[in-house]
Amino acid sequence: MENIQQDSVVVSMRLDYAHKCFTNMQELIRFMDQKAGFILAAVGILATAVGTLVGTVFIGAPANSLDTTLRLIGGAFFIAYLVVGFVVVFVATGVFAASPSRMRPNTTAPGLIFPLIVRDKFGAQEEMYLQTLAQITPPAILHDYANQIMEIANIYRTKQKRVNRSLTLFRWSSVLWIITILIFVGTIVLR
Repeated sequence: MENIQQDSVVVSMRLDYAHKCFTNMQELIRFMDQKAGFILAAVGILATAVGTLVGTVFIGAPANSLDTTLRLIGGAFFIAYLVVGFVVVFVATGVFAASPSRMRPNTTAPGLIFPLIVRDKFGAQEEMYLQTLAQITPPAILHDYANQIMEIANIYRTKQKRVNRSLTLFRWSSVLWIITILIFVGTIVLR
């Protein structure tokens, strides 16, 4: 009787551990999404600030040739900032794209967790899903968790690459932003 209880405790611990791993990976995915959201917000704030300054600088005719030169140089950096900022937004929004592709489409895992897999495997057959759910064994539950944890790890890797790429581009856009701001502020000061 004691072995059965110990086995039951071990199975329960394994299931709990798998669930915690699954939940932790989902939280990491959400964190990547938040990072991408922060990058998008920062680009928006910087674009608004530089856009306001550009509007102030280009009101009225140039005062002299230095003013004209600074406007042209500042305008070139502004356009460069906009292009890099657009690329940052393009890459960062890719983080939010749904990832329907699966690493192991022919897995023998029960497929009871992820909505697209459930839909592919069971269609609209709720009774078939319920029957499978009611008869699932602890090893099959662990197999399902293992399959989904691997899928989430794959999604995480893709999102992490996109976030890192957008952060690198954001750094470059920040440098362009600072240069643009300095040139346009210089234009205003020299008036």
